[in-house]
Amino acid sequence: TATDDDGGVNSATISLTVENVPPSIDSTISTEGEQVQLDATFTDPGSRDTHVAKVNWGDGSQTNPEVNQANNSLSASHSYRQGGVYSVTLKVTDSDGGAAEVNHTVTIPHTVEMDVKPGNGDQTDPINPDDKGVVTVVIESADEFNASSVDISTLRFGAQETVDAGGGATPAHGGHLKDIDDDGDLDLVVHFRGDSGLNSSDEQAEVVGETDNGVPLIGSDAVRIVGDGDNNNDGSENGNNGDNGNGNNP
Repeated sequence: TATDDDGGVNSATISLTVENVPPSIDSTISTEGEQVQLDATFTDPGSRDTHVAKVNWGDGSQTNPEVNQANNSLSASHSYRQGGVYSVTLKVTDSDGGAAEVNHTVTIPHTVEMDVKPGNGDQTDPINPDDKGVVTVVIESADEFNASSVDISTLRFGAQETVDAGGGATPAHGGHLKDIDDDGDLDLVVHFRGDSGLNSSDEQAEVVGETDNGVPLIGSDAVRIVGDGDNNNDGSENGNNGDNGNGNNP
């Protein structure tokens, strides 16, 4: 409506369409082993809107985490069954139908079954760090892991603190595939040579590395340190020429 200084009045009617503005998301994601934690907050100009959320974890599973409507936040967690690279998508939708998405890529390490000195039965595997041979380690295939996918050049073997720091014994050769546990799947046999960092206080040895597509892997096996276990010259088990300590090459 408009009025001039002579008292004339005129008016007109117009139509306005107010578009809904979707939420804006700020999210973080963290991993620990096979566990993933997703935390998010979001803003929405529609102060009266309520919101729902959905997370697609990239492995065929989805969850609908509860949204804290008071402070526009949410949290969700997930456990993956196998290692790999996954795309995680969070979608937040307001009560007017406005939606926003964010994507994260997570890498989950393969947790592999390994056997130090195969053929030792159920006995804890003895290792003498003072000897100058090699340590035979088998990385086993499983339903959700193919040992032939291992990048052998990335493997390191030894005490946990040693391999976690980037050290450890390394493969003495290219390894070979053989069905060690008679389950019909080919396992990877690797002979390690070098300083494993194992000493008399260690009860477990660890192997770390990557698959051909860059996904980390980690495995461990119980060991028993023999000898004085304090001279880590090469981290090997005996002085034989690449055997597993009993004259047989697995």
